[in-house]
Amino acid sequence: MSILTQRQKKLLRWAVQRYIGTALPVGSDQLVKHCRLDCSPATVRNELVFLEDAGFVRQPHTSAGRIPTDLGYRFYVDSLMKREDMRPDEESHIHEGIHGAKGNAQVLLDAASRLLSQISEELAVVITPWISRAIFDRLELIALSEKKILMVLHVRHHRIKTVIFQTQYDYSETDLVKSASLLNERLSGLTLDEIQQSTKTLFEPGLVSENAVMARIIDSADEFFNFSRHLEINATGTHHILSQPEFSDPTMLKSIFSFVEDKDGLIGIFQDKPQTVNVTIGTENTDERLRSLSVISAFYQMGHEDGVIGVIGPTRMRYEKILTLVGHVAQTVTGCFS
Repeated sequence: MSILTQRQKKLLRWAVQRYIGTALPVGSDQLVKHCRLDCSPATVRNELVFLEDAGFVRQPHTSAGRIPTDLGYRFYVDSLMKREDMRPDEESHIHEGIHGAKGNAQVLLDAASRLLSQISEELAVVITPWISRAIFDRLELIALSEKKILMVLHVRHHRIKTVIFQTQYDYSETDLVKSASLLNERLSGLTLDEIQQSTKTLFEPGLVSENAVMARIIDSADEFFNFSRHLEINATGTHHILSQPEFSDPTMLKSIFSFVEDKDGLIGIFQDKPQTVNVTIGTENTDERLRSLSVISAFYQMGHEDGVIGVIGPTRMRYEKILTLVGHVAQTVTGCFS
């Protein structure tokens, strides 16, 4: 990225900001008029050609102005953008809305989602704390009738999940206690994520092959230790999508609504994000339905567990404003639960 000169950076910054504000391709005449560069219009056109060849801008069609590419947005966010500060009235509005919940977790998270959507004018998403990061405590195995076993999973801080699974034989209480003891010994202290990803490496093949109950649990670890169904998702602001010119295309509109209704998809895009405020732009998103969108997210803490808040909108979103907003709301929510 060091290949860009100061003049090229200034042109790119202004082109991105102009396009974010108007949703219209930016022409060289606009750049000449507003950038106040000490150079000729011909030089500006040459610089735009360079930026286009380098992949930072593109022409939607011949003779049109330029619009930023995903690479152009990425460089803008990482190197050219200055984050906006929160306005005092916005800070006050957020504080009153979130603290007004008086410790009611569901009301608080509903308020956070609503405030994010109102201020960002985009789709806001709030997900309850991430159970997959919770620490495994223990499991119990209880024999039921008709060759069925009840497994009770305990994770720290009082989360419980029960699973009933079929077996080929009836097992004695002694057999089940022994199996549970071995599983508890090997899985103690691991997160649910770690158990799902590495359970098979924690047990010797011979030990598993001799114990059909353990084999069943290990083979089904992805299902048994998955607590994602316990997550609640609050998505607010779909009406903002309808007002965006990008969504005048019915195919794109159908794609985003399909994604919003897909609980596993929503959880998946936030699952592996770092703890700080994070932004993924367009084709950086792994889900095909988000290839024309950007996602800004941050984790909040509720006791010992992490939840996530985020904003989803077109790549032409107000990054300067929304990055600050998402971080501020996450900090405010965390403060309420501290």
